[in-house]
Amino acid sequence: MRSISVMPVVEDDADVPIERLVEICRTHDLTAYDAVYLELARRRILPLASLDAKLARAAWSSGIEVLSIQA
Repeated sequence: MRSISVMPVVEDDADVPIERLVEICRTHDLTAYDAVYLELARRRILPLASLDAKLARAAWSSGIEVLSIQA
């Protein structure tokens, strides 16, 4: 895992279909808020940083790198 301290902040204004986000929510039992983060990481091919274990598991199972965060 890479450290979050070396990652740049990236803006994204893509129009993701709501059906895609609903699918992510249902597949991984995530909130809509978390589904947006997961979809953004997938689309941009970026690692995801989160202290939320459920979101991290969803990312790992989707082949998305998860960054370590020192709490």
